[in-house]
Amino acid sequence: MNAILPITTRVVEINDMAELSSYRDDWARLLVVTPDACFFQELGWLAIYWRHFGHDQRLRVLLVYDDDSIVGIVPLAVRTMLTRGGAIRTLGYPLDGWGTRYGPIGPNSRNILSTGLKHVLKTVRDWDVMELDWIADDRLADVASAFEDVQVCPQVFTREATSLVDLTMPWDDYWMGLLGKHRNNVRRAEKKLAKLGRVEMLHHRSSECGGTDSRWDLYDVCEKVSWQSWQGTSATGTTLTHERVREFLRDVHEVASGMGHVAIHLLSIDDEPAAFSYNYVFQGTEYGLRMGYDPKFKSGNPGTVLIHRMLQDAFGGDRRQFDFGEGDSRYKHHWRTDAMPSFRLCHYAKTSLRAQALRWKRHWAGDLLKPDTRRFV
Repeated sequence: MNAILPITTRVVEINDMAELSSYRDDWARLLVVTPDACFFQELGWLAIYWRHFGHDQRLRVLLVYDDDSIVGIVPLAVRTMLTRGGAIRTLGYPLDGWGTRYGPIGPNSRNILSTGLKHVLKTVRDWDVMELDWIADDRLADVASAFEDVQVCPQVFTREATSLVDLTMPWDDYWMGLLGKHRNNVRRAEKKLAKLGRVEMLHHRSSECGGTDSRWDLYDVCEKVSWQSWQGTSATGTTLTHERVREFLRDVHEVASGMGHVAIHLLSIDDEPAAFSYNYVFQGTEYGLRMGYDPKFKSGNPGTVLIHRMLQDAFGGDRRQFDFGEGDSRYKHHWRTDAMPSFRLCHYAKTSLRAQALRWKRHWAGDLLKPDTRRFV
């Protein structure tokens, strides 16, 4: 049960990234005690993201104080969403779809968020829709309760589930728990790939190097494979090499490596790069950011072999879970042990006609969480 914050609680809002950087130590202190924190809640990540993509957004980071001590942080940003009815200003977490979960920084998420929402609702409104997205199933009750605290009943939407692998069990138990058909497919892939040449796997983790070596040589290999794969012509921005995100991801790599949060897995055939997985590691979770393979080796199913060896190496270490990310890709079903539901909560300004039109459109679209499935909706 979260403790109720005392009546001395107050909020200081920061709208400038340079000013926010002076609170780096407080941010780091609170992130350590944030339940299920992720790499994307690091201030370092937010600073780089804001430098690349914050020019058309407004930063609204809420520092929650108890007397003179910061006890929580609510990172928010206002951005413009284009709809058929026109432009709508949305206030929400600045994750922008990079990870799978987000929330307040600090140990008492409900009370930190409740205090932040009170501040937002009493200040000048610069938003039409408040959207708190990427809320994991185990945090939904806290978030819904925070809205109840400010007498707001938001719409609740379900998102695609996140595929997770529990790394705390023995590898043999995990392996034998997978479908027999999938295990046979993996064995066949290993044999097929071996016929193409000498198969080797390299696992690099910046934490094991003390964060002193960014290993740009390995990152460049990942980019090379990405260029050679279908990702080289992808226009979605969900690749290492897309022009919209390439420099951003390289900047993040430099910082993440220095903090010990990078894991790179490279599969090679006769010393030639065949497949890669570029991941972030944070507080026991390894998050698969980007993956790809050289189509020259497609007949050997290098992606399957890469995942098999990557996961096998992950078991028995200091990580608790592997996060394959959101989405219903079939390959994730084969490997996952859990599918974590995720949610989005939306509140619409009563005086915004466009926001209210969007509210009713979403209501009739039928993708709302049914009220009788959650007691707090």
